[in-house]
Amino acid sequence: MDVTVTTPAGTSATGPADQYAYTPDATRLDAEAALFSLAPGDLDVTLDLKATLSDVVTHQPTAGQSITFTVDRHTVCTATTDTHGAAECHGLAALVDVLLDGHYTATFTGTPALAGTTATAPLSQL
Repeated sequence: MDVTVTTPAGTSATGPADQYAYTPDATRLDAEAALFSLAPGDLDVTLDLKATLSDVVTHQPTAGQSITFTVDRHTVCTATTDTHGAAECHGLAALVDVLLDGHYTATFTGTPALAGTTATAPLSQL
């Protein structure tokens, strides 16, 4: 990205010496284990999923960020982090995916200021 300076006399020229690159802060996503129960004939399972996002550089929770929760590459739900960096959502997942995978993935895709990250956590039957 070119960096320019604008004054009443005009705007500076661009060239190789004015290049600027910004490195986003690293982030950490912690996903919590989730319990589920089954009843005879169930083809889908309701999951209560939770993950917490923090900025590794500032050691602060990151609010207002979108977290996507998936089981076997199928989106279960999406939630926005609160002031504590926590995102919680409830959604249905196919029983076969839950039993075969045994875990879910929480994903933060990142922003210009925060790097993306993922975390996995187990899915366990009550």
